[in-house]
Amino acid sequence: MRYQLLFMRCIWLLSLLASPVFAQTDLPLTDLSAFRPTETNWRIAGSASASPTVANALSAGSGTGVLANVPAKPAYGSQYNLTTKFEHGDLDLEMDFMMARGSNSGVYLQGRYEVQLYDSWGAKTPKTSDVGSIYERWDESQPDGKKGYDGHPARQNASRAPGLWQHLRISFQAPRFDASGKKTENARMIRIQLNGVTIHEDVELSGPTRGPAFENEAATGPLMIQGDHGPVAFRNIRYVNYDKPRPELRDLKYSVFKGKFEKETDFTGKTPPEAQGASLVLSSTVSRIPNDFMLRYTGTLRVAEPGEYKFNVSVPGGGGVLRINGQPVIARAEGGGQGKAMLPKGDLPFELLYSKLVEWMKPGLGLAVSGPGVREFTISDQNAGDGDETDPILIDAAQQPLLRSFMDLPGDASPGDASPGVRGATGRPFRVVHAISIGDPAEAVHYTYDMDNGALVQLWRGQFLDATPMWHDR
Repeated sequence: MRYQLLFMRCIWLLSLLASPVFAQTDLPLTDLSAFRPTETNWRIAGSASASPTVANALSAGSGTGVLANVPAKPAYGSQYNLTTKFEHGDLDLEMDFMMARGSNSGVYLQGRYEVQLYDSWGAKTPKTSDVGSIYERWDESQPDGKKGYDGHPARQNASRAPGLWQHLRISFQAPRFDASGKKTENARMIRIQLNGVTIHEDVELSGPTRGPAFENEAATGPLMIQGDHGPVAFRNIRYVNYDKPRPELRDLKYSVFKGKFEKETDFTGKTPPEAQGASLVLSSTVSRIPNDFMLRYTGTLRVAEPGEYKFNVSVPGGGGVLRINGQPVIARAEGGGQGKAMLPKGDLPFELLYSKLVEWMKPGLGLAVSGPGVREFTISDQNAGDGDETDPILIDAAQQPLLRSFMDLPGDASPGDASPGVRGATGRPFRVVHAISIGDPAEAVHYTYDMDNGALVQLWRGQFLDATPMWHDR
């Protein structure tokens, strides 16, 4: 039970960086009407193909559904860049793209922050100019060799060969500004995935990268695709524009009740509070009791955009109940849980209960919300609790390249299901009971083999193993 709760806590934290699935908008590619007028490099096509051996050679077939950049001759200039008519703030974007051999392009979020597109097939150590990298900022006043700065190379080269379709996914957070227009928070790339491989997570962007459409920063801006560096093709361009106001918690009041409340009915109306008062934010720190207590929050949730909202609660070492507008959204979530509700526009009654029961876990309370036009965000103070604090037990592949252990994998497993990652109703992590993990210290590429089912179950790059769940307190 102890390690299951820790695992669920880790999954909850990771979910704050991932975006829930909302209805995507397809950028129409039947003509160029979705874009601002530009030079004639760009055309709508029905297919695209590129030679893996011939440089800058890309052919576009007749039809629709493919956006192709096929320059008549090499020519540089911002007039060849393609800019959308729609503008965005926070955005989830995904697309297929095809590079010609040796070609170069890029996608600029808000026309300012470039994710590089490049034929990087065969590159062993990605640079800021390679595919998926966040390109450098630029200062012409500096001497040669020092003009570029604050670029972020991809973690690894996940590119495919020229002439093959590749898939790019970007979760972008726009910069924040106060009422006077002063920037209060930098833009961020929350996550970038190339061909299913995560190559960036939570990267802060101090300002526009080289060659932007706008040198300033703003809350919104258009997408821009670079079109003056070589042939490239795109299809299946889809996005979610998070442009609606976030729900707000108002008039929060808390009460702390001492006791072991295993059921909600154990405390309702029977126990006077040990402490109570008003609070500006959801937090477990209002309770000075380390264990065996019930924390009750009431207040108002102000909803500006009606629709279906999703809630993700973390209550380490106990259970949680969430009600909004009289609806039970989450009922007795042990350690943490998810729920959803259709909410109207307006100020809605809000109630959250947290009963702390497990002594060895530290108190914590976390609540994340997402909804129509609203990317998931933390509406609590982010003090979601870390369980017990302990030094991690890390295994170095150079010293011990093989380890037999159990292995917990992300996802849930239904009873009797031997497939990792299957979403079940149990809330249990999938555990490989008899696993062998093999590390390669030279290439830093490692894998885990399931001896019970005779199957390779995971492959990863980087640090070999965190054996804390296997060996801590044993």
